[in-house]
Amino acid sequence: MVKPEPVTAPAVRERLPIKSLYATVDVKNYRTKSVIIDMDETGLSLQDIMDDGKLLRLIQQDRNRALSEDDRVEFRWFNMRAYAIVYYADGTEVRFLKPDIKNRSERERVQWQDANYEVRPISGGYSYWRRKDNIRMTTALFPTWESARNACIRDQAGVRV
Repeated sequence: MVKPEPVTAPAVRERLPIKSLYATVDVKNYRTKSVIIDMDETGLSLQDIMDDGKLLRLIQQDRNRALSEDDRVEFRWFNMRAYAIVYYADGTEVRFLKPDIKNRSERERVQWQDANYEVRPISGGYSYWRRKDNIRMTTALFPTWESARNACIRDQAGVRV
């Protein structure tokens, strides 16, 4: 008699709630507010947030950042933005209307480019990459794209690609 193979349950990914320090109140009006939530550090997807409204419970416990009905929320990832309006909110759970998603390709983010290099934003600043293989050419972070462009021109002047 053949023994059946043991069935193992798939690993469930642990989804921790979003910390309130990732949420920034952008505009506070008389009845509503606009909140920006930086999602890169959380490791959560938009679908995770839409499926589980309790992921925002730590934000709901913060009196200054707590969401209420009709508030506008912008979820920011490195390459994507999602805009949603709060449909339901209480002390532990938040539900949204269908979000509007905007993907940003790398080419849309390019601030300056020449034949060999390009300047793009990264981590709140700017840096430059080699175009042919998309390698970041410096670990430095520049405050403006103009300063990154000038550093690229200065540092890569003698380098042949």
